[in-house]
Amino acid sequence: MSTQRYTSARKFLLDELMNRQKRNPSYSQRAFARDLGILPSRLSEMMTGKVGISYRNANKIAQRLELSDEDKAMFLDLVQSEYGRSAAIRQASSERLRDRLQEAYAFKQEEFNVISDWYHAAILELVDLKDFEVSAKHVAKRLGISPDIAGEAIHRLERLNFLKIKNGGAEKTHRNRATTLDVPSAYIRKSHAQVLRKAEEALDTRPVSERDYSYMMFAMPKKKISYLKKVLLSLRKELAKEIEELESQNSDSVFCVGMQCFEVTESK
Repeated sequence: MSTQRYTSARKFLLDELMNRQKRNPSYSQRAFARDLGILPSRLSEMMTGKVGISYRNANKIAQRLELSDEDKAMFLDLVQSEYGRSAAIRQASSERLRDRLQEAYAFKQEEFNVISDWYHAAILELVDLKDFEVSAKHVAKRLGISPDIAGEAIHRLERLNFLKIKNGGAEKTHRNRATTLDVPSAYIRKSHAQVLRKAEEALDTRPVSERDYSYMMFAMPKKKISYLKKVLLSLRKELAKEIEELESQNSDSVFCVGMQCFEVTESK
């Protein structure tokens, strides 16, 4: 687990324990202490904030969790900024954290742009087409966007490691592109709004043989909406499996499948 989005070492440890317990419900805090090489009583005090985390224990935890060099440096600064032995150490660590968090914020904003603007996902799918060319001009022509927007999107996908460009070609990194829980709702709304506008445009510009639109109305207890959302999620997963079987080197077009569910009645 990465430390990059955390502002507290204690919160990072609590989340690491929670993630392990999700994978293994019988995993205890005592087992966590064993895996970190720390006394259970000491870990309990650290997790509840009764005592600080020493630099020695922070180093040990970073090694036991096999953190990358970048994540280890971040974790140690989180510890030192709060529990450093001197004001100078705490201040220096806090300044390094501020710089890292500013960089992380800029990076996260880039990821939000990938999620909110429809053409990023479309470019990743264009890569699978037999006639794909790594050029802003080609992408712009295929997606009906400007070359400037296409070029910026290609570079953004490469910077964020969604796309690898080499030897005049490109390939997806197969990174998980599912929406994460920490994406602000404004970006999700923007994404949905863009796709709905594209669907409206296709209704007028695409022949019936190249599109399919349908909907159904039904009465249902409002409290059952959570169950309905689970059913729709299951349908999307099944459809994703079907689509994977359709994909091949002979793919020549990119399609978008949308599913909407919303209440049309006004609240009482």
